[in-house]
Amino acid sequence: MKLEGVLVDLVTYDKRFIDLEHKWENSEAAFWGDMGDRVIFSRSSLVRRREEWQSEDGPVRTVPLGIQTKAGQPI
Repeated sequence: MKLEGVLVDLVTYDKRFIDLEHKWENSEAAFWGDMGDRVIFSRSSLVRRREEWQSEDGPVRTVPLGIQTKAGQPI
């Protein structure tokens, strides 16, 4: 699935995003974005969170989307 925009596209949250997720969640930008409330995420906790989002048991089924540049770079 792909939703095209002028500057970026919304695409299915695939392996490219999953591989970068650990780096993004534990970056300095995430630290300051959380106003200094530092939480370190392990890879296994991110996998568990993603599985919970995608589980059939929840009240709402979600479709995870990622943002990528027109050149295909996940951001």
